[in-house]
Amino acid sequence: MKSFTSIARWADLDLLLRASLKCEEASLFRHPMDDDEWRRTCQRIQDVVLLAGGDAFSRVGEHIAGLIQAVDPVMTGYCRLTCPACSDPCCNGQKVFFNRTDLIYLAAIGETGVPGQTRCGQGHPCRYLGGEGCRLSRRSRPYVCVWFLCEPQMELLQGEPARFQRTITEALQEIRHARLMLEALFELTTGTWSAGNTGRPTAPGLAPS
Repeated sequence: MKSFTSIARWADLDLLLRASLKCEEASLFRHPMDDDEWRRTCQRIQDVVLLAGGDAFSRVGEHIAGLIQAVDPVMTGYCRLTCPACSDPCCNGQKVFFNRTDLIYLAAIGETGVPGQTRCGQGHPCRYLGGEGCRLSRRSRPYVCVWFLCEPQMELLQGEPARFQRTITEALQEIRHARLMLEALFELTTGTWSAGNTGRPTAPGLAPS
C-alpha cells in the first residue's frame, strides 16, 4: 500500500494533545440494541456532528476511511486464505459490537446505510455475517473487525517484507489515533470532556490545508 500523510501534519494541535491523553476509546454502546434504539442513538450522534458544522468531523472521518480502504486489499486477501478453513471464526465472537466512536465515525463520513447493531439480543449471531463473509464494506464495520488479525493472519503478515509490515502497522496505528481524535472532538462539542477540562469547551477546528 502507498504511504500516507499523518493526521499530525494538519490537525489542530489542541485536539492532537487531547487525543494523546486518551488511552483507549470509550466502550459506550457495546451491547445488543434493537433497531429502534440503534436509530435513536445514531440520530443523536448525527445531530451533534451537524450542530458542530460537520467539517472538522468530516475531515478526520474521511482520513480514517481512506486508510481503511488502503488496508482493505491486504486484510481481505488474508481472510480469503484463512477464514474458509477456520473452525472458530472471529465473527462469532459475542462481544463484537459497534461502539460510540464507530457511530461518530459513521456520522462523520455520512454513512447512514448501516441498519443496526451487530446483534439485537444476547447470544444472537452477527447480523452481517453472510456465506462469503461480512456483508458490510470494511469502512462501515466496527473497528475491531477492521484491525483484528488472528494468529494465522499474523503469521502471513510476519512473512511479508519488513517495510510492508511497517506500513500496515503504521496505518492501523494512524487509524486508532484519528479515532481518538474524533472521540475527543465529540466530547468537546458536547461539553463532556473530562481530562482536566474546566467549563464548557468550544470544539476546535482543523488547521487549513
